[in-house]
Amino acid sequence: MRDRSGPAAEFPDLVAASWQRVSAAGLTPDSDPRVAPAGTPSRGRLCSAATAVLDRFESEIADSGFGVALADRSCRVVDVRFGRRSIRRRVADTLGLVPGARFDEENTGTNALSVPFETRRVVRIEGHQHYLESMRSFTCWGMPILHPVTARLEGVVDIMVDSGHASALMLPTLRRLVEDIRAELAARAAGGMQPGLEDFLARSARTDAPMVLLSEDFVLGNRAARDGLDAADYAALQATVDAVGPGSRREVVLGSGTSEVEVVRVGGGRVLCVLGTDHAGRVVPRGANANRPAGERIAERVRCLGQLPDARIAVLGEAGTGRSSLAREIAPDADRHRCTGDRPADRTGLDRVLAPSAGRTVVVDDVHLLDGPGALRLVRAMAEGGRRFVLTAVSGSTDGCPEVPALIACCTERIVLPPVRERRDELGPLTARMLDGLGAGGSRVSPAAMRVLAAHRWPGNLHELRGVLAAASRTAGGGDIGPGDVPAELTATPRRAGLTALQAVEADAIERALLGTGGNKAHAAKRLGLSRTTLYARLRSYDIRV
Repeated sequence: MRDRSGPAAEFPDLVAASWQRVSAAGLTPDSDPRVAPAGTPSRGRLCSAATAVLDRFESEIADSGFGVALADRSCRVVDVRFGRRSIRRRVADTLGLVPGARFDEENTGTNALSVPFETRRVVRIEGHQHYLESMRSFTCWGMPILHPVTARLEGVVDIMVDSGHASALMLPTLRRLVEDIRAELAARAAGGMQPGLEDFLARSARTDAPMVLLSEDFVLGNRAARDGLDAADYAALQATVDAVGPGSRREVVLGSGTSEVEVVRVGGGRVLCVLGTDHAGRVVPRGANANRPAGERIAERVRCLGQLPDARIAVLGEAGTGRSSLAREIAPDADRHRCTGDRPADRTGLDRVLAPSAGRTVVVDDVHLLDGPGALRLVRAMAEGGRRFVLTAVSGSTDGCPEVPALIACCTERIVLPPVRERRDELGPLTARMLDGLGAGGSRVSPAAMRVLAAHRWPGNLHELRGVLAAASRTAGGGDIGPGDVPAELTATPRRAGLTALQAVEADAIERALLGTGGNKAHAAKRLGLSRTTLYARLRSYDIRV
């Protein structure tokens, strides 16, 4: 009898590796597929290109035991077709294979949707090679769909049949389906390049300013853009467009400095970015104003605070936003104590930094961890005057001790550090500085990899970004960092890509609550005013893993 706890020795390498990943994710062979359909998926370009192809195939397999499933670039099922209704019902009831279900390895084990999605390879999964026992009555072939223009993953096609009826024609049929879908995508891409192109050429003839035409499939720049912009600049422009939308002006951080960009909607729903230039055609750095990037505004605040010897300064922000680093920059030679929540240790630390013999500048990190007596002691010390205080705290984490908000309120100056998800238009300069600090200044982040970074929500903020760049630079071996060098958990399209604005706000609030409670879901639910059942449902729906 075959050992069902691990892959058999004769399993293909792709299948055996998938079993190992699935086992590490916590599934067992007797598990049910962990699929929770999130409603009917929207019809994107993949569905539009594949509908006619699948219609023809459905007529070919009528009254047979064959079926086909189509998943999108996040491995979410968007279409299923079967020769018999009885098989459709059986697959829907036992496997959850219905539009809206996410069929990745973590949720559904080794199958002909999840493995091609993970590996970008064609794969055959015989019945006993499926990780979940509930799928072992089927033999399947799966193949990824790569866009013919961009070579990016668009989705996966899976042909399936009862194991006793597998046919040698399954693979050639699968290849034909995928090639027909790719041909439709290519035709739509070719026809779709014309809208917006005429506007781009007409504007280029009237100005020497750098101009960039942004599309989901391509980026087109004029000569000035080619000469003056680099990969990080293009990513910054895309992030700016995503943040403000067409019909607006915004300042954007480029490698050459901060410049004003005009965002214009042109034909085909595409967006054209026109950058400000001087008379010589060079990108113009702009002066200070409220729309400057957060990094520049914070740096100027730090310079100004350096001239205030008796200031009481609070540095606030989510975990990982660089609060302690900024406090060190404001007061590099200060006496310092980091609060731990351990009452005796914090009392000893405060005794040291508040002693009469201590210096005139005091930095106390993570004051949100202080108890009431400790917070009141700092309040009294600041009220005495004669010293400069810099306090740091995690935003939203002051509800455990009522004295801590009073402590923060005593500060005359506040710096609130934004999370990385609100600084996507600064990712180019941020990543460049971090790579320099990691000793990998010779590496650069490619445009494709920058898009992956910009799509991530960064719950760990700068700390997480630094770790990702360190790992990616090691994988790249000192060369340019591409999408393949970025950790796999960032390259998978998040389930939150299609959220409404209100849902995105709710997802962010849940992430902040979990971070503020150290991942304790019961405490996070209480802070959010939700039941634990509702919180768990939101975590699954928004794909939040903190």
